[in-house]
Amino acid sequence: MFDIKRELEELVAIYSFEEELVDIYVEGPTDKFIIENYCEYKRVKEINIIEIDTIDLSELQAKFSDLNLRSNKDKLIALSRILDLNKISTNITCIVDKDFDGIINEFEKNKHLKYTDYSCMESYFYCRRHIEKIIKIGIRNFPIDTDVILKEVSKILWGLFVLRMVNHKFELNHEFPKIENNMPIDKVTGLCNFDFDNYLSKYITKNGLMTISTKIQEFIDEVRKKMDPDIKYNMNGHDFIKVLFNYINKIKNTPNFKLSTFERAVILSIQPDYLEEYGLFKAICS
Repeated sequence: MFDIKRELEELVAIYSFEEELVDIYVEGPTDKFIIENYCEYKRVKEINIIEIDTIDLSELQAKFSDLNLRSNKDKLIALSRILDLNKISTNITCIVDKDFDGIINEFEKNKHLKYTDYSCMESYFYCRRHIEKIIKIGIRNFPIDTDVILKEVSKILWGLFVLRMVNHKFELNHEFPKIENNMPIDKVTGLCNFDFDNYLSKYITKNGLMTISTKIQEFIDEVRKKMDPDIKYNMNGHDFIKVLFNYINKIKNTPNFKLSTFERAVILSIQPDYLEEYGLFKAICS
């Protein structure tokens, strides 16, 4: 059975006549869950949270050649442009991750587009309060203090984020060396000896990028100056889940401790009241 996607023309027609509708379009299921959970906490029932993949935007690739419509983020940007061009009510919103916008990309600006406050939706729960809850729920008697976990994991997340920018800047689609093999951890202190320069060298060698290695290094030196010191602006959501999982697993290996199970635990640990202080969530229920 095939999923039937909504046609763009139909969508614009509906929004043109039914201005009371309040819809929020998001990149995927995690974002949908987080925002729905928050709206439920705020007892807001009239907002519909919709994944962008339910809309057929294939006709827009030629119109917006600067976007890659295989990317859910770019699909949302494309939809926001169409809503803006058709003067649709601002009750209809598209929410995207900041990612590298503001560092190596310009921000897209229109009335229908909102960005996460940090680099990704998962950044909101990269803090002591949530990590501590995850550890208590899923890992009994974990020996490392939460502040140490955050500090050590941050070093790795920063490095991976930089390499993701390299991939984006040089229009590459290269794989990274396995991070679990490049993050040796002292099981007693919790300290992680992640060597970014060594990891970068492995990335360059693995992908045959020696001819542009100098350009890559110059680019990294430049973006370092633009990056906010707060790691929440410099992390990828998928990297966060995977790196934290590997960090915990290296210190206290548990046979039933699986990445998919851990990811669900992280998402379910979200406390919606904590999100109230952030600009995006204030705007959602305003």
